[in-house]
Amino acid sequence: MKKSLITGLIVVCSFAFSTVAQAATYHVAQSKLPSWRFSCNVVIKGDKITAVKKLSIKPIIGSISSPAVKISGGDAHIRFAKHIKTLAYNQSIKISVSKSKVYVTTN
Repeated sequence: MKKSLITGLIVVCSFAFSTVAQAATYHVAQSKLPSWRFSCNVVIKGDKITAVKKLSIKPIIGSISSPAVKISGGDAHIRFAKHIKTLAYNQSIKISVSKSKVYVTTN
């Protein structure tokens, strides 16, 4: 009787531990030459992004203003304005996760 009870307890514990998702932090970097470079740390739990940390957007030419991060539907959307003299261009970056792979898409 003791043997079957211990076996049952091990099976229940293994199911409980297998459903716990762990968070991971990835360093993401992308450049759009000759315009800008960006890097950040992305916190992922399962197949969803939960946070964006240490965001850095550096212009190669001109300046960057108004960076904003929005997380929705498990994806991170980063919007900012790129200025060259009197012209301003709205730029966006999308970071998504699918099957444990991180994808970065720019406009």
